Order: sequence, then structure tokens, then C-alpha cells
Amino acid sequence: MTEYYGYGPKAQKRLIKARINVPLQDHQEWCIINAIWFQQWKDFVGLREDNEEKRDKGPTPAEINNNGLLLDGLSNLTKST
Repeated sequence: MTEYYGYGPKAQKRLIKARINVPLQDHQEWCIINAIWFQQWKDFVGLREDNEEKRDKGPTPAEINNNGLLLDGLSNLTKST
């Protein structure tokens, strides 16, 4: 997963970094993703918790698996406790 639709890690980081703190607005559609995977991706592209540059890069993350976010694996969100 080093490239996503032709975007390498540097381009992926640049795209997400530009959007990560954009506030949600009414009627916008956003996707939810697994927080563990997102942290692995941030490590991979070198983005720290404060969304600044990081020198050490992590391994390539596995394919996104959001099944843990859904009760039935299809459409019902789990409730955070």
C-alpha cells in the first residue's frame, strides 16, 4: 500500500495534513476509519500526533479494515463506551 491511486506516501501526507483540522459542516459527507489503522498510516507517512513532520517512518499499514466499527459488519455503527 505504498501508493494509493497513484499517490505516494508524501502526497498522501500532504493531502491529509491539509484537511485534518478542517471542521465538519452540515450536510458534508465524511468517512470513518479505524483509529488504530489511522495511527499506523500516520506512522508510515511520518505524521506525528501533533500533525507535524516525523523523521522515523513506520512500516506500510495493512489494508483498511473497518469491521470493528460496525455492529453487524455492514451498516450499524458500534456505540463507544
